[in-house]
Amino acid sequence: MSGGGNGGTDVSIACSPNVENHERFVQAQRLKPGSLAISVDDDSAFDTGIMNGAARFTVDNAGQHVWPQEHGVYFQNGHPVESGLHSDLGEVCAGTKVGLRMVRRAAVLLGIALDDVMTGRPICQKALARNVSTFVQL
Repeated sequence: MSGGGNGGTDVSIACSPNVENHERFVQAQRLKPGSLAISVDDDSAFDTGIMNGAARFTVDNAGQHVWPQEHGVYFQNGHPVESGLHSDLGEVCAGTKVGLRMVRRAAVLLGIALDDVMTGRPICQKALARNVSTFVQL
């Protein structure tokens, strides 16, 4: 992820290991005001203000997000509760919920990790080939 001299990022995607005491290394000031932040894990990378400050907060499956949150497992301290969810991906794909383009949007996608990798790899390869992204070696 880059955010230095260009005024912040338009799209930020984080996929980091789930550890108990994680460091939230993606700070809100590194994102443009109308950016899209996607966490492909249980959101251990993004500053809590990114998720709570989003005008639209989407998850891949509302039940999969709400259950662990209500049981104190994940999505504590900085995630919208069920009433703060705008949509899940099924609603967006079906067209029953419409996303906004010019405001901060955030998504947490848990899903099946294999699907995440199968989707993310070709997207990353295309972005790198078109020189529209920055690859960060962790």
